[in-house]
Amino acid sequence: MPILPRSPVNKALAAIFAIWVIAMNLQALGIIATSLEPWIGGVPFSLFFMWAITALATIAGIATYAIWGKDFERNAEKALKEEM
Repeated sequence: MPILPRSPVNKALAAIFAIWVIAMNLQALGIIATSLEPWIGGVPFSLFFMWAITALATIAGIATYAIWGKDFERNAEKALKEEM
């Protein structure tokens, strides 16, 4: 049995997280978002990239809480009681 249900929302959240991890690793390696020369809408690309990643992470965090955090304490206590 999977830890989380395999719903489309959970798959979308997993994809967002994977994209975020890949993008942050590419930036850390200096492959993307390394130069201030390209501009998008009057903003340096590296700053635009970090804003986009921050917005994506914020949306993913809010969505994750909205989906899994509603009854977190009750579900956690239930899960702990089942293990004992």
